[in-house]
Amino acid sequence: MKKLGYAMMVVVVGLFGLTFAYKNHQIVTIAYYYGVDFQIALPLLLIVIFALGLSVGYLICTVKSVISRRKKSRRPSTKTELKSTPVN
Repeated sequence: MKKLGYAMMVVVVGLFGLTFAYKNHQIVTIAYYYGVDFQIALPLLLIVIFALGLSVGYLICTVKSVISRRKKSRRPSTKTELKSTPVN
């Protein structure tokens, strides 16, 4: 049932994306510093920006997860381990 919900959500989002691309097919100009500018289709620009945002968010979550796992593995987890660890 959960897979069916995900599939329906993907279809709905895909339909919204297709209708958006159909209605907004104009070319936009991105002007950057020092006279650098380029032209790109609006739907493609939004897809690229969305993908960059997802990538950055995924990278940040992955780094935080790795840091959390390392901290968790360094400290003793039970009271018996705390008692048996020697103090220098």
